[in-house]
Amino acid sequence: MSQYLVFQLHGPMASWGVDAPGEVRHSHELPSRSALLGLLAAALGIRRDEEERLNAFNRHYQFLLCASGNPRWARDYHTVQMPKEVRKARYFSRREELQAPELLERADFPTRLLHRTPGG
Repeated sequence: MSQYLVFQLHGPMASWGVDAPGEVRHSHELPSRSALLGLLAAALGIRRDEEERLNAFNRHYQFLLCASGNPRWARDYHTVQMPKEVRKARYFSRREELQAPELLERADFPTRLLHRTPGG
């Protein structure tokens, strides 16, 4: 008889990263197999440097993923490097200093607002 582990991840602003060339970082709507294996292995106390245990863990599990609801995409911005020092420049705010396009990264990720109706 097969055994199953059923669990839910609730992360209203979770990001499941993909390759990010340039200044835009996108996200998948669902976690990758690697992300799920990492979460489960960590929950079992398997460390990242225990390659043999991780490989055995990886060989014995399969996943079926389901997403509930329609996500709304949110946009966030992150500073990715320090601005170059310009001795002659005078900035009146941090915002003004960060105007150079290579200093910011745009991150888009799905959000799922979780709410409960009265009596639900």
